[in-house]
Amino acid sequence: MNYYVPPRFDLFEFDEEPLGLSPQSSRRWFSHFNGLISKPAETVTLAWSTAGVTVLVDTSGRDEPTAFARLSAAHLAIGGTALPVPARPSTAAVQREIQRYAETDELWAPGPVMAPGGSPSQVAAGNGFSLAYSSVGSETVLVAAVGIRPDELTVRKVTDWDAYDLDATTSHPLRELPL
Repeated sequence: MNYYVPPRFDLFEFDEEPLGLSPQSSRRWFSHFNGLISKPAETVTLAWSTAGVTVLVDTSGRDEPTAFARLSAAHLAIGGTALPVPARPSTAAVQREIQRYAETDELWAPGPVMAPGGSPSQVAAGNGFSLAYSSVGSETVLVAAVGIRPDELTVRKVTDWDAYDLDATTSHPLRELPL
């Protein structure tokens, strides 16, 4: 049988508390993972949403180089359909747009520290979406969001897996993962 195997690093989630957003009117879920099946996940993406706001937080156990972190954050935002970007580029333009975010320094600005103990973030505002990335120890945290400014993106380590549809710190048969 094929399994999702949890990563060997801590996972981060969007922290709505600094913005005064209510956890009662929001939803959290396991979005997806990257890595080999039946081996520890290399990245895990957790999602959060409330009316008009959706945030994807991807945690990697690697301290990613700048260009790759930017590319990965842009891919998280517009490379798929997990984030409801209102002005998504056409299919033909998606790769060009992802590359533009990876390669264009002028699109990025210094941002606040996103996580306790983390480095100051780098943030970008896209056409209907926000991006941010930061290092926390040896991990890289990427954030893509709609309905929220890039400088408002804060994360914390996950401590309550009851809020999720799946506990990403335990193994699961692939059939149990959300589609």
